[in-house]
Amino acid sequence: EIVGMRQLIPLDDDRSSFGGQCEPYYEAEALITAARRAYDALRYILWKSFGPGGKDTPSNFIKTITACERIPCGLRKSLCDSWQTYGVKMTAYRDCIQHYVPITFHLQTASMERVSGDVWTLHLRLPDNPECKSQKGFAFAGNLDALTYCWELANEIVRIATEVFVNVPTATNGGEIKRVGS
Repeated sequence: EIVGMRQLIPLDDDRSSFGGQCEPYYEAEALITAARRAYDALRYILWKSFGPGGKDTPSNFIKTITACERIPCGLRKSLCDSWQTYGVKMTAYRDCIQHYVPITFHLQTASMERVSGDVWTLHLRLPDNPECKSQKGFAFAGNLDALTYCWELANEIVRIATEVFVNVPTATNGGEIKRVGS
């Protein structure tokens, strides 16, 4: 069945594939790119607040964390964990999108599955291995979903940015250093 310029392909009573779904993938790519920029922007705040001063901000997030010796231990651990859990894969997706092949390239299908009654789930596939930098080399064994991935990534950006801001020292009228939020 053709719906507008999109094709609905019923696979059985409980599963369908809806082709021509480029918009959700464009939004996923935009969110991934914005999340990467958020990590980059946090470098400047970390450097100004916890860096040695007088030097240029390091060229990447991990170099910044390493060079900022005054970052509180708990914040440093949280930043490193965040980068390992989210930043590395996010950067691989961003690099793939910006420099090699968009993740939407031939992935414009939404898979729908009935949960119960009239309730359906929607799944937009993401490749497991964006670091391969080739649409032909993409693997999908992990069954990654763009909507879930982007939701979790957005939540992580808000969480880590909040944690940074809560830990940034600010000067009070008396010159005493006080943490934001304390």
